[in-house]
Amino acid sequence: MITMKIKSWMKKRKIISELGLKEQYPYPKDEFNAFLYLKNVLKENPPSMAWNGTSVEEHKEWKKQARDKLKQLLAYEREGVSLNPEFEKEVEFDNVILKRVTFSTAPHLRAVGILAYSKSINKPAPAILTLHGHNKGKICPTGLAPSKSNSYYGIELAREGFITLSLDQWGWGERTGRYKKTEGHPEETFSRASMLLGQPALGIRAWDASRALDLLETLDFCNKKFGIIGQSGGGATSTYASALDDRIEAAVISGHFCSFEYGLMAISHCSCAYVPGLLKYFEIADIVGIRAPKPTFIVSGEYDHIFPQDGVQVAFKKLQSIYQLYNKEKALGIDVIKDKGHYFRGTFAYPWLSQQLMNQET
Repeated sequence: MITMKIKSWMKKRKIISELGLKEQYPYPKDEFNAFLYLKNVLKENPPSMAWNGTSVEEHKEWKKQARDKLKQLLAYEREGVSLNPEFEKEVEFDNVILKRVTFSTAPHLRAVGILAYSKSINKPAPAILTLHGHNKGKICPTGLAPSKSNSYYGIELAREGFITLSLDQWGWGERTGRYKKTEGHPEETFSRASMLLGQPALGIRAWDASRALDLLETLDFCNKKFGIIGQSGGGATSTYASALDDRIEAAVISGHFCSFEYGLMAISHCSCAYVPGLLKYFEIADIVGIRAPKPTFIVSGEYDHIFPQDGVQVAFKKLQSIYQLYNKEKALGIDVIKDKGHYFRGTFAYPWLSQQLMNQET
């Protein structure tokens, strides 16, 4: 039996050789290249709602239409429900109060996070949503668990005098779920499943962010000035939430801002980062451009392997052109971290947030 199997295998190998076949084709001919097909589709069908105007008036009109289309693509707006907040356990960590909170965001959807603020806070302060990426959830930005990307902004910004709210993003931390306990990467499963239902994960997460602002507005020690910051998957949510919710005055987008053509389209990413049909209408600079001229700051590792610097600079150049219309070039900033990959630092982002949100005049 074994001899027969060997002979059969050798015969198949000979046929493969005679037909000039291979088991793998890392460098296929252009005519068979699946990626080149997609590139050609994009070239022949550029985003139909991309910003291409020349005046502030045109931009104001465009962003109304662009925001409506983005809401539609994300299935962003959901049935309203009462927040029903529950402020639970509270501890002190390095002179910062950490308080667990849960609240409802939509029917069948409840969020959980950690509220953090300095114990010495003595007047209403700005609040910042501090969103984690692909790690262990809310316990990473609050410094309670290691973050490979150095994303500890939940605790670090609380020490700077901000109120921070670090959510478990939908599908992470306490908000994960499994059909089978043996499922190795459940977020991939239900991120794809959500698209089957016409509800991209990013739409759910952006809506959660807006409802989190509703919660923060109820705090008597919050002055109703809001920011958002996130790395990687948190940067993705920060991108869309800050484009759709005008209450977000200052946005820091880290480890995500990159032309789709160079990043999401060309390199394998988690399915949670994709929105069906999005590139038919917008590139990432258009999406962030919806919030212009509100203050926006980009953080990017020089050698980020999943969001290449070439794509970052292409997108940033277009975004700059929008801010220039308003003579608001200083409201847009970028920190390219030399010799780093998929990484965050607050060296320049934190002072920038303080300038935008702590000062009386922004």
